[in-house]
Amino acid sequence: MKATGSRTFNAPPHLVWDALTNPALILRSIPGAKSGRVLDGRRCRVIAEIPVALGLVHVVLYLAFVDGRDEESAQLLANCSSSGAVLSIETDFSFDSTDVGGTLTRWTTDISVNGPVGAIAKRVLSSLVNDQISNTLTALERLLLPVGA
Repeated sequence: MKATGSRTFNAPPHLVWDALTNPALILRSIPGAKSGRVLDGRRCRVIAEIPVALGLVHVVLYLAFVDGRDEESAQLLANCSSSGAVLSIETDFSFDSTDVGGTLTRWTTDISVNGPVGAIAKRVLSSLVNDQISNTLTALERLLLPVGA
C-alpha cells in the first residue's frame, strides 16, 4: 500500500531536515506515543496506541533514519508487530525551498502488512496512514515554530 502527500513548513530546509531525522523530536511528534527511547543517533523505539474503528491497537515501533542528503532528502524505516500483523513502513522525504523561506516537504510511504490478520490490518491501515502522517507532521511543525518564526 502506498500513500503520498506534502506539507509546507514555515522553516528553512535544513531545520525541517534536522527535525525529521532527529529521533528525539520524532518521539515527541508521534500521535498516540505512550513512551519511547532513543537507541542511538539514528534509531528509536516507540510504544504507541493507534486509534482504529473498534478501539486502540497497541504497537511497538522501531524507527531508523537511513539515507538522506542534508536539506534534500531523508528516509525513515519503521517496523512493528501487533495482534498478528507485521508491518514494514518505508517513508521517503524530499525538501524544497519555497520563495518565502519555507520548505515544501513531499513524502511517499510504502507499507507492507503480513501475518495472519494482515489482510484485515491492511484495510484498517489504509484509512489511517494519511491521518497519522499528517498528525505527526503537524506536531513536528509545532516544535519547529519557535525556531522558524
